Amino acid sequence: MPIRSFLRGRAAERRAAHFLKQHGHHIVARGVRVGGGDIDLVTVDRRCVVFVEVRYRSAGLGPAADSVRGAKARTFRHAVRAYRTREHLWDA
Repeated sequence: MPIRSFLRGRAAERRAAHFLKQHGHHIVARGVRVGGGDIDLVTVDRRCVVFVEVRYRSAGLGPAADSVRGAKARTFRHAVRAYRTREHLWDA
């Protein structure tokens, strides 16, 4: 990944964390590498654990959610399961 894309992604993650904090989320973890994947942010909103994939999209490329499909979605789900297992969150 080119350094410019990496830095742009990190800035987007900081903005997302700031936004979520302003809306009542507590940031539990950032940049978690687990289960062969990564989770950009783990937050708690009231009693819910929230797993966040931050996507930066240039104008005209459509909604960011459209970029999380197929292999990326499977990898993210696997990382979330691995994180929940590691942190004993299956009952939460």
